[in-house]
Amino acid sequence: MLYGNSLYYSNVYEAPFISGYWIKTIPVSIEIGIAIRINVAWSGINPIGSRFFAEFSKDDQVTWEDIHNGEDCYVYFSTQEAGDKKLYLKMSFETNNPNVIPYYTSIAINIYQMYTAYRLFYDILTSAKLTTSRFWIDPELLKFPIPYSWVKRSSHYDSLKQVIRFCLAKIYVSRNDIIRVEGPNYTPDATIQQVLTPSIYNKKTPLIRSNIPPNEIILYATPYIVASSKTEVYRSGISETIQKGETKIITAIYSVSQNPVINCTASIDGSPDGITIISEEYFVWGAKIKIFSIVNIAFTIVINGYALKIESRIPVAKTIFDTLIPITKGILYQEKLYGGSLYSVHDVPENIIIRSMVYTVNQLLQTYEMAEKIAAIIVSEYAASKKRHYFKIEYPGNPALTLNDVIALGNIRNSNTGNYYVKRHELTFSKSSLKGELLVMSF
Repeated sequence: MLYGNSLYYSNVYEAPFISGYWIKTIPVSIEIGIAIRINVAWSGINPIGSRFFAEFSKDDQVTWEDIHNGEDCYVYFSTQEAGDKKLYLKMSFETNNPNVIPYYTSIAINIYQMYTAYRLFYDILTSAKLTTSRFWIDPELLKFPIPYSWVKRSSHYDSLKQVIRFCLAKIYVSRNDIIRVEGPNYTPDATIQQVLTPSIYNKKTPLIRSNIPPNEIILYATPYIVASSKTEVYRSGISETIQKGETKIITAIYSVSQNPVINCTASIDGSPDGITIISEEYFVWGAKIKIFSIVNIAFTIVINGYALKIESRIPVAKTIFDTLIPITKGILYQEKLYGGSLYSVHDVPENIIIRSMVYTVNQLLQTYEMAEKIAAIIVSEYAASKKRHYFKIEYPGNPALTLNDVIALGNIRNSNTGNYYVKRHELTFSKSSLKGELLVMSF
C-alpha cells in the first residue's frame, strides 16, 4: 500500500464533505436609475462542522455575490439594462458530518426597488422637458441609493442643487451643448485642448488657500420612519365650487409640508352625488386632484396619508490624519465646501486643535453606510487638494474652452510645465477684442 490506513480513515470514512444547493429564479422589472435591495434571512438545523450561505447573480449565473443572513445588499443595473430581468438566488449548505445533514427550516426573501441619485437627476431633467439626448448622467450615481427619495418643492435649478449636495456630483454644459452630470470620482478626459505659453497668456497668478483646512469631517445620517397610521394632511379651507359639465384641478399643499407624505388618498367630503375624482397626481409636498361634475355643487377635498418623520440623527465622523498639526489655541475655521459650515474647535492632547466641519443636513442622506461613503469622499478630496496647484490666468480668450477641459501651461522655453483642468472660464468682449480669465487646477 502506498498510503497508510490512517490517511484513508481520517479523510475518507470519518469526515466526508457533503454540499448541496437550490436556486430560485426571481423576475424583476428594472426601471432607469433604480437600485435593487435584497434581504434574505434564514434559519435551520446547522450541526457542528456545517454552514449555510446565500449568493445572488444578476448576469445569468455567470458570477455570484455573497448575501449575509438578515443583512441588506444592493444590486445595481446599468441604464442600458433597464427592462425585464432575472435575479438568481442560490441557497447552499456544506458539512463534514455524515450523520446529520443540515437543512433550512425557514427562508424569508424580500426584494425592494429603491431610487438612486441617478434616477433623481433623470427625473428632474426630464421634468424640465429635456430629452435623453440632451444630457448624460454618470453611471457611478447609480450607487447612491436613497430609501425615501424626494426633493423639496422648488425650481429645477434648486432641485438639482439638493441632489448635488447629497452625492457631491458636478454638473455643467459641455462644448457639444450636452448637460453632463458627473459623479464625485469621475475622471475627465485628459486630452489637451490648448497649450498656453507666456507669449500667449498675459498673467499667471498662483492662488494660495489662506484658510487652514479642517481635520475632521462630521456628517449626520437622518433615517426616516413612516407614521403608524394615516392622518388627514389636507382639507379645503373654503368649499370649492364647480359648475355642471366642468372639469377642475385642485392643487393641494399638505399641512405637514415640512415633512414628506406618502401613500395618500383623496376623497370628496360627504361623497355627494354627481361629482367625481377622475385623476390624482401625488407629490411629497401636495397633490393635484382633477374633479368632474354633472351638477352645480360646492365640495370639500380631503386627503389622508402617511407622514414621514426623522427617526434619529446618526453622527458619522472622519478624521483627516495628515492635517492634525499644532495650531494656535482658539483659532476658528470656517469652510463652505460641499455645504459645510463652522462646527467646533476643541482641544486634544499634545496641543493639537481639532477643526471640525459639519456637512449640512440633507434630506437624502438617510443611512449610516451612505454617510460613511460621503465622508470618505470628502476626506479623499481634501487629501488630494493639498497636492494641487491653482492658478488664475489672463489670456486672449478662447470660446471653445469649457469646464473640465485640459490645458497645458508652458514656460518661456515653450516646454510643458503641467496639465491643468479648467474650473472657471470668463470671457469679456471689449473694444473689438476678446479677453479671457481662467481658473485652472492641476491634476
